[in-house]
Amino acid sequence: MTQSATVNSRGRSNNALANFDYAFNGVLDQAQVEELVTADFVGRAENVILVGGWATGKTVIAHGAFDAANARGLTTQYLSGPGGHMAAQQLAGFGPCYVGSSGARQGLRENLLNCDLLVVDEVERWLEVAPVLFMLLIGRRIELGKSNILVVTSSGWERLFGRESHLLPSYSMPEFVNYALAVECDQRSMFARLLKIDGITSVKELMEIVGIAFKLPTMAAEDAERQPSQPLQRSTRVRSPFAKAPVWHAVYTGENNYRDVLRRRCA
Repeated sequence: MTQSATVNSRGRSNNALANFDYAFNGVLDQAQVEELVTADFVGRAENVILVGGWATGKTVIAHGAFDAANARGLTTQYLSGPGGHMAAQQLAGFGPCYVGSSGARQGLRENLLNCDLLVVDEVERWLEVAPVLFMLLIGRRIELGKSNILVVTSSGWERLFGRESHLLPSYSMPEFVNYALAVECDQRSMFARLLKIDGITSVKELMEIVGIAFKLPTMAAEDAERQPSQPLQRSTRVRSPFAKAPVWHAVYTGENNYRDVLRRRCA
């Protein structure tokens, strides 16, 4: 893993969270945030999605939970935005530190796959540049009972879910999915089998399968004006990859930029 892609916490301070202004955007539930930053959800194999505008507190909250997990002695990884055309290499490769790797195929990075808590920033960019690999990573982690925090901007989230026709690159499907089906049976991913055999190609559908269905208030209002959508139809050739529906705690941090609030206060 390149230094810029994944970093562990090194004494990061929680002062920003201790002094966090919950009132400035008018939408955050302080009790919910304070519960999340205890990292108790990690022990329950639950997940968090943080969605909001720029400088609205998403990263502050994510770091709070990340630091709490570290303080408990849990293993953690922080995955920042993808590095351009090298995005795939940030998630997978060849060698002993890649789960499912063999001489003929790549595997997912072991530190990202097996840590207790994975925090991913700029999720919308990962879903745009390496959607198959990224969803294989998140889906397999959920299968293994690992917790995830996904951080995404409102504009990126609306862009992803607004693309009904946004498809995963079909050329990448056989190669990427084949190596995710590891040599050892106990390492094989049913989620990967679903991608390969059922031919899932929509990012939106993949999100729904792993339990992510959060919509911003503006998106929900738009949906209310449309005709009801058809229920998700899938083949039953592959059994459900999850023993139970994944739990996601959705936190919407609003759209008010905190830097603008500070500027107005200082004016």
